[in-house]
Amino acid sequence: SEHALVATSLYHLGAVREHQGKPTEAFELFQRALALRRRLLGNNTAGVAEMLTALASLTWYMTSPQEAETYAREALAVLSRLPADERGSLTLASAQEALGMALHAQGKREEAVRLMRNVGACRKTLLETQHPDYGYALYHLGEVLTGAARFEEAEVAFREALAIYRQTLGDRHRRTAFCYEKL
Repeated sequence: SEHALVATSLYHLGAVREHQGKPTEAFELFQRALALRRRLLGNNTAGVAEMLTALASLTWYMTSPQEAETYAREALAVLSRLPADERGSLTLASAQEALGMALHAQGKREEAVRLMRNVGACRKTLLETQHPDYGYALYHLGEVLTGAARFEEAEVAFREALAIYRQTLGDRHRRTAFCYEKL
């Protein structure tokens, strides 16, 4: 069916598959949603940028950091062409986060650190400081700082993320466990 809500449903189903540990299925669903959004809405919409960001986030660890970088840069280019009120600061931060992690995976550490600091600052401003998505930005900042051999800074980021996760998600959540692993 050719309707924008079908694309949204494909996106949400892809997110479920990703969380179920089925990245190949998620990738296919995200690609279908992207193609449908482009066909129905054109290339320069926040919805297209959202799908490109989802693909970038999925591919940086699944297949190819270079492919993820391409998706993330395309998402940022789409967002840059949109009026500020249509862009969405959190959407922009998510695209920067995907690019930062793709660059980190390619060994481009300092650019990744800069992007992840921007993501953290944006989420801290827009969300509560105890929001799990702010914690996720801190966790990713810790990862890229570790990759850049900036271990003391990484530890601070991981500890902050851990405190947020323990308070909001509890001690048994996988994100909390990931932080414990890093420390």
